[in-house]
Amino acid sequence: MTLWQNEFFNRSVGPVYELESPLGGGLPATEVRVDRRDGAILTGRRPVRTGYALTDGSVPLAGRVLAWDRTKGMFLYRTDSPLRETQLVDGLYPDTWSGRHVTFTRFRCRGGRVSALVETDAHLLRRAQVVSSGGVRVRLAPGASRRITAPLRPGPGARCTARFTVAPTKVPGKGDFRRLGVHFLSFRYSR
Repeated sequence: MTLWQNEFFNRSVGPVYELESPLGGGLPATEVRVDRRDGAILTGRRPVRTGYALTDGSVPLAGRVLAWDRTKGMFLYRTDSPLRETQLVDGLYPDTWSGRHVTFTRFRCRGGRVSALVETDAHLLRRAQVVSSGGVRVRLAPGASRRITAPLRPGPGARCTARFTVAPTKVPGKGDFRRLGVHFLSFRYSR
Protein backbone atom coordinates (compact mmCIF):
# COMPACT_ATOMS: atom_id res chain seq x y z
CA MET A 1 0.00 0.00 0.00
CA THR A 2 2.79 2.44 0.89
CA LEU A 3 4.45 1.87 -2.49
CA TRP A 4 1.26 2.56 -4.44
CA GLN A 5 0.55 5.73 -2.44
CA ASN A 6 4.01 6.99 -3.32
CA GLU A 7 3.64 6.14 -7.01
CA PHE A 8 0.11 7.50 -7.34
CA PHE A 9 0.58 10.76 -5.43
CA ASN A 10 4.19 11.59 -6.31
CA ARG A 11 4.91 12.33 -9.97
CA SER A 12 8.67 12.03 -9.43
CA VAL A 13 8.36 8.32 -8.51
CA GLY A 14 8.60 5.86 -11.35
CA PRO A 15 9.07 3.36 -12.84
CA VAL A 16 8.05 0.65 -10.36
CA TYR A 17 9.97 -2.64 -10.37
CA GLU A 18 8.68 -5.99 -9.06
CA LEU A 19 11.26 -8.26 -7.48
CA GLU A 20 10.15 -11.91 -7.02
CA SER A 21 6.41 -11.45 -6.43
CA PRO A 22 3.72 -9.26 -8.02
CA LEU A 23 2.88 -6.12 -6.08
CA GLY A 24 -0.82 -6.23 -6.93
CA GLY A 25 -3.03 -3.18 -7.20
CA GLY A 26 -3.25 -3.16 -10.99
CA LEU A 27 -0.78 -0.32 -11.53
CA PRO A 28 2.02 -0.81 -14.07
CA ALA A 29 5.28 -2.39 -12.92
CA THR A 30 8.31 -3.96 -14.59
CA GLU A 31 9.44 -7.41 -13.48
CA VAL A 32 13.12 -7.60 -12.51
CA ARG A 33 15.46 -10.23 -11.10
CA VAL A 34 18.73 -10.27 -9.18
CA ASP A 35 21.88 -11.51 -10.91
CA ARG A 36 23.12 -14.02 -8.36
CA ARG A 37 26.75 -13.49 -9.42
CA ASP A 38 27.04 -9.85 -8.38
CA GLY A 39 23.66 -8.59 -7.08
CA ALA A 40 22.85 -6.48 -10.16
CA ILE A 41 19.12 -5.91 -10.67
CA LEU A 42 18.19 -6.82 -14.23
CA THR A 43 15.24 -6.27 -16.50
CA GLY A 44 15.63 -9.05 -19.02
CA ARG A 45 19.40 -9.19 -19.45
CA ARG A 46 20.00 -5.48 -18.99
CA PRO A 47 20.94 -3.81 -15.70
CA VAL A 48 18.53 -1.23 -14.30
CA ARG A 49 20.18 2.20 -14.31
CA THR A 50 18.88 4.86 -11.96
CA GLY A 51 20.30 7.46 -9.63
CA TYR A 52 17.64 7.11 -6.93
CA ALA A 53 15.44 4.32 -5.58
CA LEU A 54 12.55 4.19 -3.11
CA THR A 55 12.20 0.81 -1.42
CA ASP A 56 11.12 -0.95 1.73
CA GLY A 57 13.63 -2.48 4.13
CA SER A 58 13.50 -5.93 2.51
CA VAL A 59 15.72 -4.88 -0.42
CA PRO A 60 19.24 -3.86 0.71
CA LEU A 61 20.50 -1.65 -2.13
CA ALA A 62 24.01 -0.42 -2.84
CA GLY A 63 24.21 3.31 -2.32
CA ARG A 64 23.55 5.86 0.39
CA VAL A 65 20.32 6.22 2.37
CA LEU A 66 19.13 9.82 1.93
CA ALA A 67 15.88 9.53 3.87
CA TRP A 68 14.06 6.97 5.97
CA ASP A 69 10.39 6.93 6.90
CA ARG A 70 10.49 4.85 10.06
CA THR A 71 6.68 4.62 10.32
CA LYS A 72 6.19 3.32 6.79
CA GLY A 73 9.49 1.43 6.58
CA MET A 74 10.48 3.14 3.32
CA PHE A 75 13.99 4.19 2.30
CA LEU A 76 15.15 6.70 -0.32
CA TYR A 77 18.56 5.76 -1.73
CA ARG A 78 21.08 7.60 -3.86
CA THR A 79 22.09 4.47 -5.72
CA ASP A 80 25.25 3.19 -7.29
CA SER A 81 24.34 2.68 -10.96
CA PRO A 82 23.60 0.09 -12.15
CA LEU A 83 21.12 -0.75 -9.41
CA ARG A 84 22.18 -3.72 -7.27
CA GLU A 85 21.49 -5.50 -4.03
CA THR A 86 24.29 -5.73 -1.48
CA GLN A 87 23.28 -9.17 -0.18
CA LEU A 88 20.99 -12.15 -0.72
CA VAL A 89 19.53 -14.71 1.67
CA ASP A 90 18.54 -18.18 0.46
CA GLY A 91 16.71 -20.85 2.42
CA LEU A 92 14.00 -18.78 4.09
CA TYR A 93 10.26 -18.92 3.53
CA PRO A 94 8.38 -15.59 3.27
CA ASP A 95 7.19 -16.02 6.89
CA THR A 96 10.86 -16.01 8.13
CA TRP A 97 10.97 -19.78 8.83
CA SER A 98 14.13 -21.58 7.80
CA GLY A 99 14.60 -25.12 6.69
CA ARG A 100 17.77 -27.02 7.63
CA HIS A 101 20.09 -24.59 5.79
CA VAL A 102 20.14 -20.81 5.24
CA THR A 103 22.80 -19.11 3.10
CA PHE A 104 23.76 -15.43 3.43
CA THR A 105 25.74 -13.96 0.50
CA ARG A 106 27.36 -10.50 0.55
CA PHE A 107 28.47 -9.02 -2.80
CA ARG A 108 31.64 -6.94 -3.33
CA CYS A 109 32.84 -8.28 -0.02
CA ARG A 110 36.38 -8.23 1.38
CA GLY A 111 35.48 -10.10 4.55
CA GLY A 112 33.79 -9.30 7.81
CA ARG A 113 30.96 -10.80 9.84
CA VAL A 114 27.24 -11.39 9.57
CA SER A 115 25.06 -11.39 12.65
CA ALA A 116 21.70 -13.16 12.37
CA LEU A 117 18.91 -12.77 14.90
CA VAL A 118 17.25 -16.19 15.23
CA GLU A 119 14.25 -17.33 17.23
CA THR A 120 12.83 -20.74 18.05
CA ASP A 121 9.15 -21.59 18.34
CA ALA A 122 8.12 -23.56 21.44
CA HIS A 123 5.07 -24.84 19.55
CA LEU A 124 7.25 -26.53 16.90
CA LEU A 125 9.77 -28.25 19.18
CA ARG A 126 9.78 -28.65 22.95
CA ARG A 127 13.55 -29.10 23.09
CA ALA A 128 16.59 -26.95 22.33
CA GLN A 129 17.77 -26.28 18.79
CA VAL A 130 21.28 -25.49 17.58
CA VAL A 131 22.17 -22.98 14.85
CA SER A 132 25.74 -23.17 13.56
CA SER A 133 27.90 -21.44 10.95
CA GLY A 134 31.64 -21.09 10.37
CA GLY A 135 32.59 -22.94 13.56
CA VAL A 136 30.19 -20.91 15.72
CA ARG A 137 27.30 -22.69 17.50
CA VAL A 138 24.36 -21.19 19.35
CA ARG A 139 21.99 -23.30 21.43
CA LEU A 140 18.45 -21.96 21.82
CA ALA A 141 15.85 -23.12 24.33
CA PRO A 142 12.26 -23.41 23.06
CA GLY A 143 10.83 -19.92 22.49
CA ALA A 144 14.21 -18.18 22.85
CA SER A 145 15.90 -15.68 20.55
CA ARG A 146 19.64 -14.99 20.17
CA ARG A 147 22.18 -13.59 17.77
CA ILE A 148 24.69 -15.78 15.99
CA THR A 149 27.67 -14.02 14.43
CA ALA A 150 29.49 -15.89 11.67
CA PRO A 151 32.75 -14.99 9.91
CA LEU A 152 32.71 -13.96 6.24
CA ARG A 153 35.71 -14.62 4.04
CA PRO A 154 36.09 -13.43 0.44
CA GLY A 155 35.43 -16.06 -2.20
CA PRO A 156 35.17 -16.19 -5.99
CA GLY A 157 33.66 -13.10 -7.59
CA ALA A 158 34.23 -10.97 -4.45
CA ARG A 159 31.36 -12.76 -2.70
CA CYS A 160 31.37 -13.72 0.97
CA THR A 161 29.09 -16.52 2.09
CA ALA A 162 27.92 -17.86 5.44
CA ARG A 163 25.94 -21.09 5.54
CA PHE A 164 23.81 -21.58 8.65
CA THR A 165 22.69 -25.07 9.69
CA VAL A 166 19.73 -25.68 12.00
CA ALA A 167 19.17 -28.89 13.99
CA PRO A 168 16.82 -30.42 14.66
CA THR A 169 14.07 -29.50 12.20
CA LYS A 170 10.48 -30.72 12.13
CA VAL A 171 7.44 -30.92 9.85
CA PRO A 172 4.64 -29.25 11.87
CA GLY A 173 1.74 -31.03 10.15
CA LYS A 174 -1.83 -29.66 10.24
CA GLY A 175 -1.58 -28.83 6.54
CA ASP A 176 1.97 -27.43 6.71
CA PHE A 177 4.34 -29.98 5.19
CA ARG A 178 7.49 -27.84 5.20
CA ARG A 179 10.49 -29.03 7.23
CA LEU A 180 11.01 -26.07 9.58
CA GLY A 181 13.97 -24.97 11.67
CA VAL A 182 13.97 -21.53 13.32
CA HIS A 183 12.92 -17.99 12.42
CA PHE A 184 15.68 -15.81 10.97
CA LEU A 185 14.44 -12.33 11.89
CA SER A 186 17.28 -10.14 10.61
CA PHE A 187 20.82 -10.09 9.22
CA ARG A 188 23.43 -7.42 9.95
CA TYR A 189 26.73 -7.21 8.06
CA SER A 190 29.83 -5.60 9.56
CA ARG A 191 33.49 -5.31 8.48
